[in-house]
Amino acid sequence: MKRKFDFRLARVLRVRAIEERVARAEWSVAQAALHEAEAKRNERSQGLSDARQSLGAGRVSGAINPQRSLLVERTLDAQVFGLSNAIEQVHGKLVSAEQLAAAWRGRERDRRALSELEQRARDSHRIELEAESNAEMDETASARMQRARSLRASLEDLEKDSENCSRSDAA
Repeated sequence: MKRKFDFRLARVLRVRAIEERVARAEWSVAQAALHEAEAKRNERSQGLSDARQSLGAGRVSGAINPQRSLLVERTLDAQVFGLSNAIEQVHGKLVSAEQLAAAWRGRERDRRALSELEQRARDSHRIELEAESNAEMDETASARMQRARSLRASLEDLEKDSENCSRSDAA
């Protein structure tokens, strides 16, 4: 009789799979935020380079306009401050993304461990079913052998009886 495979930790496995998907999604969101922060940092870095170039161009031409120089200096200071903030944000997003990636890997490891347990249980169940099936086949074969022996013995007895009858008829 074949019985259905039943993994006692199936619900836990489903929960772990959901937790893994959620952790992967959170990591994906953190990665997107990190890329956005890196883009802002690159934009700020480019703005700083442009401001430095603008300031350098005024000095090279020799025609220094004090108001323009002050404006460029303020812009330069703002760009440095903005770049500093952008770098801090990138660092924070990177740390967050790394933590979420570690959490995702942990969830994945937990789910994989349960999946391996399930596979081992399936293999064990299959082996048990095969053993039961083999035992049934052995039992059937033994019963057939026993019937064949019994029939042979009956035939031999009948033959002996018929020989005895034919001897007694001849005598």
